[in-house]
Amino acid sequence: MRHSLIASGLVAVARAHSAYDFIIVGGGTAGVVVSTRLSQTLPDCSVLVIEAGPDERDLAAISIPGLEGVLGTKYDWNFTTTPQPGANNLTITMNQGKLLGGSSALNLLSYDRATNTAVNGSAGLVGMGVGEAGPIHFLVNHFSPAQQEAFFPTMQNLGWEQTYSFLDGDMLGWMRHTSNILDVNYTRSYSPAFLSIAPSNLEIMVNTTVAN
Repeated sequence: MRHSLIASGLVAVARAHSAYDFIIVGGGTAGVVVSTRLSQTLPDCSVLVIEAGPDERDLAAISIPGLEGVLGTKYDWNFTTTPQPGANNLTITMNQGKLLGGSSALNLLSYDRATNTAVNGSAGLVGMGVGEAGPIHFLVNHFSPAQQEAFFPTMQNLGWEQTYSFLDGDMLGWMRHTSNILDVNYTRSYSPAFLSIAPSNLEIMVNTTVAN
């Protein structure tokens, strides 16, 4: 089912208002969520999201798990690092989504957390680390597709050790992996889903860039 342009708040550049109370640059993973919450909290204010890429919520390569996805395509900024001396001058591709939903539309539908070492390395910059509670709390759904059950005895028969704490920084071993998939139809679950609950004071402008 195609998404209605009116229902999703998409607006052409020529039809945009001359001024908005809030303008969010980037309709990615955070931009869509923040703008939706902002428009809900402040219903008397106008909110605009400007996204450089298109709205591709009906693209099968994005919504259907098992397809190759859109990494490295026109929906990817395809950033590349300079040669890294510590990696034998290797250049590294940094994939970033260039479409509504950002990298939440680009990734392989998986939800991972970093190792304890990586968390301590970055969180330590602000005096935090593993085991400390932050300002945001969340729950992880425990829905598991039945077809996964055949996977577990197979790994056990191969002699691999199971890890039950990969979301707590222990990444060694096999695990029941968490995925961003809707359990009702097995399609991608990502940030543009928030637009279905966004009020009319939120507008989205796609295929538009911002000059600094």
